[in-house]
Amino acid sequence: MNDTTVIFGLIQNHMVVFGLIVVWSLVWKILAMLRTFDRRDKAWFVVLLLVNTLGILEIIYYFVFSKKDYCCSKDKCDCELKMEDK
Repeated sequence: MNDTTVIFGLIQNHMVVFGLIVVWSLVWKILAMLRTFDRRDKAWFVVLLLVNTLGILEIIYYFVFSKKDYCCSKDKCDCELKMEDK
């Protein structure tokens, strides 16, 4: 019995749990990536796109990192002006 057989057996035996994990991860990934798009955080966008952490990294970004130093509005970005004032 090889590793792939064991993995597929676990997925088949626990299909509901596996489905909930997939949905949980996708919801948080979508929320976090939408926020990175709104904030124009290119580096975070790439990291969240490539790294799959079952929603943990996405939740941390959503509630911790995306709240800091937000100076861009939807109409105009005045980040450069605020940075020059410091």
